[in-house]
Amino acid sequence: MTYLRNLKSARTLRTFVATLLALAAVSSGKLFAQPTPGKAADPQNVEIRTKDEVLLQATYYPGSKGKETIPIIMLHEHKGNRRDFEGLARFFQGEFFGAAVLVPDLRGHGESTVVQGSNRPLSADKLNTKQFQAMVTFDMESCKKFLMERHHKGELNIEQLTLIGAEMGASVAMLYARNDWNWPTLTIGKQGQDVRAIAMISPQTVFKGLRIQDALAEPDNFGFRRSVQFFMAVGAEDNKSLKDVERLEKQLQRFRPNEADKKPEEASIVLSRFPTKLQGKDILAERSFGLDTQLAQFVDFRVKQRAADVPWKERKSPLGN
Repeated sequence: MTYLRNLKSARTLRTFVATLLALAAVSSGKLFAQPTPGKAADPQNVEIRTKDEVLLQATYYPGSKGKETIPIIMLHEHKGNRRDFEGLARFFQGEFFGAAVLVPDLRGHGESTVVQGSNRPLSADKLNTKQFQAMVTFDMESCKKFLMERHHKGELNIEQLTLIGAEMGASVAMLYARNDWNWPTLTIGKQGQDVRAIAMISPQTVFKGLRIQDALAEPDNFGFRRSVQFFMAVGAEDNKSLKDVERLEKQLQRFRPNEADKKPEEASIVLSRFPTKLQGKDILAERSFGLDTQLAQFVDFRVKQRAADVPWKERKSPLGN
C-alpha cells in the first residue's frame, strides 16, 4: 500500500503493473530460470589499457550463449567501484541470460589509478573535467574494443550492446552511446551504432562537466534518440533527483510522440519510481525494491526478445569498432 500511495501518474502505474507481471513471472519460473551451479564461467580480472595510457582494472564475466550472447557494460557511480555491481553481473551472467558482463573501475576509481609512464596516481577526489570526459572518450571505447575482440571470436554479439550505469555511470553511458551512434557507416561496414539499450539508475542532468543534455541537443544523424531503448530508476522521495529524471523522460519522449500510448512491455522509455530517498547503487542494494528484476525485464523485452533483428555478423572495420 505504501508503494501505491506513491504512484503519481498513469505512466508510473503502467511501470508498476509491468513490474508485478515480471515478479509473477519470476516466481512461476516462466521468465527467469535460476542459474545452475557450474553453468557460468568464473569471472576474470582483466587489465584494459586506454588510448591515453590509463590502466583500467575490470572484471569480465564470460557469457554462455555464443554468438547470441548479449554484452553488458556496468558503470559505477562517483567514488564507487566495480564491486558495486558484482551481484547484478552474476545475475545477468546466469543461465537465463548467459550475458557477457564487463564491469570496469573507471579512471581514478577502485584499482584504476595507474597511468603508464607516470608516477602520479589518479584519484576520484582530484579528477578534473577533462578526466571525467575521458571516461566517455577513452575508458568506454577501450571497454568496447575489449568486447569487440570477443565478438570477432564468436563469443558475443556486439550489436546487442547494453549499458547499465548508476549516477555518474549513467552520464558516462548516455554520452558514450551518443558517440557510438555518431560513427558513420563505411563502405566496408559499421563502426558503431551498437548500443541497443541503456539503463540509468538516478541519472543526473549535470555531473562534473558530464551533461546528459549534450546527448540530446546535437543533430541525430544516425537515429540514436529514435533507436535506443531507455530505462530509468529513481528514488522518488528525493525531489531534485526525481525532477532530473522526469525532465530527462520528457526530453526523450519528444522524439517518440506515440510513446505514451504503448503497452508497458512495448514501451521504449521506462521510468521506475521507488518510494525512497535512496539513489544509485543503494536502490539496487535494497533487495525488497526488486530493481535487479526490473533491469532483467527491461533487457529481456528490449534486447533479448529482439535479438533476431540484430543477428551476429562479421565486422571488418579497420578501427576495430
